[in-house]
Amino acid sequence: MNRVVPPLMSRALALALLVLVVGFAWIVIVEPIRADFENQETRIVRATTLLARYEKALSDEPILRTEIERLRKNDGSPDPFLKGESTQIIAANLQNQIQTFVAGEPGDIRSIQVLPESEEDGFEKIGLRVTLTAGIPTMQKIFYDIESSVPALFIDNLDIRTNIRRRRRNVESTNRVQIRFDVFGYRKRVSSDAS
Repeated sequence: MNRVVPPLMSRALALALLVLVVGFAWIVIVEPIRADFENQETRIVRATTLLARYEKALSDEPILRTEIERLRKNDGSPDPFLKGESTQIIAANLQNQIQTFVAGEPGDIRSIQVLPESEEDGFEKIGLRVTLTAGIPTMQKIFYDIESSVPALFIDNLDIRTNIRRRRRNVESTNRVQIRFDVFGYRKRVSSDAS
């Protein structure tokens, strides 16, 4: 049996089917293209902004290079490297410098030994092992003098031991400690030293 659909219902069903087909086409075809277009537009805006930054940096490059070269040539800071004719002379100068730091303070140098020279990252490392006795404030002052000196010196392998003397009545007579540490600096490697 064939049923006859009234024309009004037939039109309504055709219209609903058309809306369904158009909606499906919109979701499947048009919406992905629109979303892709929107993503492309966002990427273009980001790339344009980034390009403007790069162009600004590129235009500033000659000025920055000139400024860097000027700072390298004359930065106003002293040379942080040890200087001297030989490793032995540098070690002797370093020893005199340590003695000067301690001389003005209530501390006693027990020994100073020259450490074997070594190479570190293309620089010659020259150092001393120092043993002294001093109070804590003196120790702090000496360490400050060493690490703030020019050329640059560094402290390593620090060993602090108490050295308490007692009198007959078991009363502490001093608050001094025994301090042993390595102090070293760097010298630029000279071609004649390589032999």
